[in-house]
Amino acid sequence: MGARVNYVLIEGEVISVYYSKWGAQSVPTVVIDGPEATLAYIRDEGPTTESLMDDIWAEGGILLDMDRHALLFFGGENIMFSPPWQRIFLRMVRHVWQGWSIAWAGRGIIDLASYPGVAEFLRIDPSSLIKRNERVIDQPFAEAKIRNPHEKPWAYTVITVTWEDGRVCDYTFDSALDGYLLLGPGLLDVLRERETDNLPREEPDDDSLPREGTYIDTVSQAMWVWHYRPVYSAKPERIAQIWSGWNVNEHFEGLGRQVALSGRSPALVAAPYEQVEAELVGDLMHGHNDDEDAKSQALAQELAKQPQLDSATRAFILNEIANPTPSPPRPPAAERRAYLTALLQQALQEDAGDPVSE
Repeated sequence: MGARVNYVLIEGEVISVYYSKWGAQSVPTVVIDGPEATLAYIRDEGPTTESLMDDIWAEGGILLDMDRHALLFFGGENIMFSPPWQRIFLRMVRHVWQGWSIAWAGRGIIDLASYPGVAEFLRIDPSSLIKRNERVIDQPFAEAKIRNPHEKPWAYTVITVTWEDGRVCDYTFDSALDGYLLLGPGLLDVLRERETDNLPREEPDDDSLPREGTYIDTVSQAMWVWHYRPVYSAKPERIAQIWSGWNVNEHFEGLGRQVALSGRSPALVAAPYEQVEAELVGDLMHGHNDDEDAKSQALAQELAKQPQLDSATRAFILNEIANPTPSPPRPPAAERRAYLTALLQQALQEDAGDPVSE
């Protein structure tokens, strides 16, 4: 039980690492409040630790580099598992963190460990934090499977190609991206003979919609890939070896980014506004509803009475949830929701009007 998170703070060239059993779901709520609020939040999390969790236990993380003005993070509820929401949320965060380098940690705790200086400080190899036993596709699918892309009734992967004559075509497949890309440039020969498909929409709560994709520009010989689980997928370097002479890039921003890279508006695939607002703003209101504290404390009081709890867990519930240290005053929930909604609307307008930003 828990929502474990690591925080890495770099300040005055000193690296400090923090751990909390609770907090992974609150990561977006923390960073949307800006640099000073995030710094104060991390400092309050103490004490420090001398290690990072592995990818099994780490459900969220924030790396805050005050020296280089860089922010790297992952976590949340809806945002955590949705590249479309991550893309929009990054736009919201950049409005608040002007002048900072902002990035989503697509590989989770591995990306935090790979940040300059962190692995050396902890004396670890970032890859040692990969503990999940996930199936990795390391060979291309048979050409027959590629030519018959829908043995299953869903679109797991979308491949978009700009051909030499300027046509932009979309092709959908029912299996993981790597099985197609690892075929190499021969994939293009297969696609040339295929009919194009309609683009699905970005509605992250629909399990039948795409989880991976790539945009391929045959003129510049460049591609941009995105994976559902990047840690357990082919790295860009591996793809570049097979696509010799091609420039292989990576992003974590879903189908909308792929569509934008092809010169079209992400509005073509955008989820309904009501869904975006409910899930994104809902994530960012975590811990900020006016009656939430009272409800949580009452629930914690009841939970602490359960006889099967060990003494340490019971003490944590009573001390940290049921009877927490008083928090500083915060704005009313309605005021915060209005502020977040305005940020969201601005981010969506930018996403539709100026989609491709590095």
